[in-house]
Formats: sequence, structure tokens, C-alpha cells
Amino acid sequence: MNLEDRIVGFVHSRGSVSFAEFKKHFGEEFDGDLTLFLGDLNVILWINVSRDFSEALVAAMGSKRIQHKPAPFLVYFIDGICLDLPLAKRPPKSGYKKPHWCPVVFDPMPVG
Repeated sequence: MNLEDRIVGFVHSRGSVSFAEFKKHFGEEFDGDLTLFLGDLNVILWINVSRDFSEALVAAMGSKRIQHKPAPFLVYFIDGICLDLPLAKRPPKSGYKKPHWCPVVFDPMPVG
């Protein structure tokens, strides 16, 4: 089974998955040197992600098998892994001057 299918399977088995859970579950396959940004707003989704994992995650979202949505900071606090950045609440149209973090979770796409 390829990485994309394993990511989708993990999300479908858990119902909702944070980057912290991905990191714990996929370990070395997850770890890398990429930062995942949300558009051009200087909003960071997560840091230290491998190219293979990020490409598989993007492919899984592109094939509409999983989706991401904003999550409360508490989700990551409970998981025990947070980014040391200010939280993105309402990004200005031109983006933040300094990086902000937008906590997200990944859910299965609704069928139909």
C-alpha cells in the first residue's frame, strides 16, 4: 500500500487526525525539512514534514478522499505537540507580516 493510501486509511479509521497524530503514527516517514503553508498569507499548517508525506497528503486531498478544516488549539495541546507561533485567527488580505499557525485536522470526505 502506498503512502497516500495509508494516510487516507489512517484518517478514515480515526475520523479526525491532527498533524501531531500523523507525526506520532508515521514517524520517520513524516519527518523532514518542509514547512506547509496555507496560501500566500504567511500562515503555517505544520513544520518539519517530509516531501514524500506532503506530496501524499496533497494527493489525498486532491483526489477528494480527505479534507482539512480548522481545529481548536486544544486538539494539539492534548496531543502534546504544538507549534511555538501565534495563532492565525483572521488573516489580513495581504497576509501576516510574521508567520502564524493555523491548527487543522484532517477528516474523511463525505460520500456523495
